[in-house]
Amino acid sequence: MKKENNALMGIAIIAYIIVGIVQFVAMIGGLSDWIGSTFIAILISFILGWIPIIGTIAGIYHSVNSWDWNIFASILFFCFPLVLAIIGGIGATIIEKIKKLDSNE
Repeated sequence: MKKENNALMGIAIIAYIIVGIVQFVAMIGGLSDWIGSTFIAILISFILGWIPIIGTIAGIYHSVNSWDWNIFASILFFCFPLVLAIIGGIGATIIEKIKKLDSNE
């Protein structure tokens, strides 16, 4: 069971990094179009990227407006790591409850 948890954690970390990079690039593109300065857009993106909810919203907004992504596809892309984490947490809780019930019998 330990190897499976490590593999899932590795996949989650890789997914988080990929989404973070795309979110960062989307924010730079959108802010650069809005402000007109790529350098300032990069600085602002670094600041916003560290704030999870604001960074996600900014990534969604800018991917839709700058790259013409579908809003639903953008939301799905930027929010799926959170959804996977929630599902994983619920699954882990259920498995622990089942193990406790089996050990008590």
